[in-house]
Amino acid sequence: MKINILVGARFQAAQLAKILLKSECDVRVYSSSPVSKWKLDKKYGKVVYFVPLFANIFTTVSKIPLPNFIKELSVSVFDFLTAILMRKSDVLHAWSSFGLISIKKAKKNGTIIFVEKSCPHPYFQYKLLNEEARYLGAPPIKHSNRFINRILEEFELADKIVVCSTYTLNSFLDNGISKDKLYNIALDSNFYPVRAYNKNYQKDGIVVGSVGGNVIRKGFIYLLQAWKELNIPNSKLLLKTSKQELMKIPKIWNLIKGDESIEIVGYVNDMEDFYGRLDLFVLPSIDEGFGMVVFEALACSLPIIITKNVGAGDFVTNGKEGYIIDIRSSQQIKEKIFNLNHDRSLIKTMSINAKITFDNYQTNDENYQNRVKRLYESCNLTNNKLVVREKLL
Repeated sequence: MKINILVGARFQAAQLAKILLKSECDVRVYSSSPVSKWKLDKKYGKVVYFVPLFANIFTTVSKIPLPNFIKELSVSVFDFLTAILMRKSDVLHAWSSFGLISIKKAKKNGTIIFVEKSCPHPYFQYKLLNEEARYLGAPPIKHSNRFINRILEEFELADKIVVCSTYTLNSFLDNGISKDKLYNIALDSNFYPVRAYNKNYQKDGIVVGSVGGNVIRKGFIYLLQAWKELNIPNSKLLLKTSKQELMKIPKIWNLIKGDESIEIVGYVNDMEDFYGRLDLFVLPSIDEGFGMVVFEALACSLPIIITKNVGAGDFVTNGKEGYIIDIRSSQQIKEKIFNLNHDRSLIKTMSINAKITFDNYQTNDENYQNRVKRLYESCNLTNNKLVVREKLL
């Protein structure tokens, strides 16, 4: 089977390519991510074909952020160039927003189209995030109608829309997409810790951590509000994020500045160093299509507190490895941290369960590798139409 993968950066495409190559598929990847970053076995020959995404190159070199309309134009140019370079294939697996021109060209050749979308449906996501931006006093999330329509047209042309969680899948259902058109594949972080974690559960105080780049999406303000009210002696809150981005939102930064119990963590060479400092991991996201950092925390034997809008919650049992709470609830975050800090036997049990859950996922029938294989095994190329032999949701 000839498969083309079209992706602006790498995202989950590197793992996808490795799985398909090991399954003896003929794979070509078209991406702006440098070939050296993919780390594919040389025995497969040339797999990755570089296509420039000019906005990303400019921002990487100059460190100057570009307005959305320039980024959108850059994506369209990337797609146009890919459509010229791309060979004919049986399947085109394209990441959402990057492939409309290429998809149209492929459809004319009878190619099966998979469109991957890790985030929720754009109508759902933009409404949710703009509500949050207004609350935080931050600039609204803006994309042109043309760009949004581009994404929606990709969905219409797709034989399957590949999502990564029940949370994301439901956002498509709520916006009129047929369940038969959706295929749910949970992601995997490809993160395997090498250390054993033997925590001192009887120590005084607790170290809580969170990770995230987009300050509006990550819900840091609710964690900070809870932390300030808890005021636990000899304890630390570690936020691995951009200090500059936090400072852009006074409503958040005013909760941080001057508080010695809160530490902003920048770049770390090894994420295990960060997780190794923690007793508890919290991801209070307003919007998190999946949240691979949840699996990383579980892998490092950390109890977790996540919201219902974190897609990785599909593999978490409330009260077993940690807690699943409502979004925008500093009160629930406060209660759960308080409970774990005062019940050290509970935090120890959840720590053990966290690692068991991570280990079980690696061999689970519903893990990323198995779901990918089932999606591609379900392809029947007769009459150039996608036929699914069984419902795989």
